[in-house]
Amino acid sequence: MAHRRERDQALVLENDVGGEAARRLAQFPDVRDLGLVVYTAEGLDSFLRTPQPRFDGRTALHLLATGEAERVLAALSADHEGLGY
Repeated sequence: MAHRRERDQALVLENDVGGEAARRLAQFPDVRDLGLVVYTAEGLDSFLRTPQPRFDGRTALHLLATGEAERVLAALSADHEGLGY
């Protein structure tokens, strides 16, 4: 059952999150899974691509590419708890 859910989420990402973002996000299943709990696929795409003050003006994708996935997870967790910026 969990495998099917992951496959379905991956299909949503492929269809709704732009190509490079989807490929990079696939490397971070925790970020992808929490991001899809917090946001719609379109909202997650915006979260990933929009420079944010909490990321020092960088995007979540940039943080993922530079090994700072924990900061992205922390931001998603804060958004989930209603503590987002």
